[in-house]
Amino acid sequence: GLVRLPQGRSAPAEDLRPGDEVQTPEGPAAVLCVVVSPCAAGGALLAELEGGLLISGGHPVLWKGWWRRPQELAAVSWRRCPRLYNFVLSRGGALTVDGVLCAALGASLGGEMAWHPYWGSRRVLDDLRRHPSWDSGVVEWTVECRRVAGEAAQVEAAGRACSAGLPKLDAQLLRHLHEAACGPIGGALRAGPASIAGSAHRPPDAEKAPGLLQSCCEETSRALASAADSVAVAAYCLWWVNHVHPFPDGNGRAARGLAWPV
Repeated sequence: GLVRLPQGRSAPAEDLRPGDEVQTPEGPAAVLCVVVSPCAAGGALLAELEGGLLISGGHPVLWKGWWRRPQELAAVSWRRCPRLYNFVLSRGGALTVDGVLCAALGASLGGEMAWHPYWGSRRVLDDLRRHPSWDSGVVEWTVECRRVAGEAAQVEAAGRACSAGLPKLDAQLLRHLHEAACGPIGGALRAGPASIAGSAHRPPDAEKAPGLLQSCCEETSRALASAADSVAVAAYCLWWVNHVHPFPDGNGRAARGLAWPV
């Protein structure tokens, strides 16, 4: 997409380099780091907003005066895309891309929206500064980097959910744990058919996933209330999420996230 620069200029996101200035609501800000995330298989699950912006479904945008997730505004689908770009700025928490104000990495959004326990915190900035490429101003955030960061964020999110005892097991909790593990791409249920590599099992149709999701949470809650063995209940959660495959990706991570508090 086209990023807004000072003096009314613009530049493609892929052309921005460390030291370039972008326009933020607080005024011009320097790009401290360009974070490049290669897309597996040459594409990613993205939402297309009015104006043509292609963006991860969970990456916050300012929409009609409110911080919203793109997956709440448009359908998420697989789009051809070799890489995704994020930016660390010297000041300001957002930059405008294709006419839409988008959160920068580490931005708290002024407390209006705790958009992610990792990507919207100082922790992601600390990890980026430890990356060997930080001094160059361009960091390639690989699948392995995202996996490690996501698992840490998910454990933290599960710990917070359990701080006052076992939380209410519902679809919202599972989606929250999935989003913590998968970052901006997480939280959205799949809209189409799914297949599991190396398995003959065919997950249920996408339209059945929300109802099955609720049924699983209710069954798990009943089992825990009956003093069933917690290890057996956790194993059921692991099996169920992988069996139904409610998310386009990251179902194994979502399953582990749900089993952890159980």
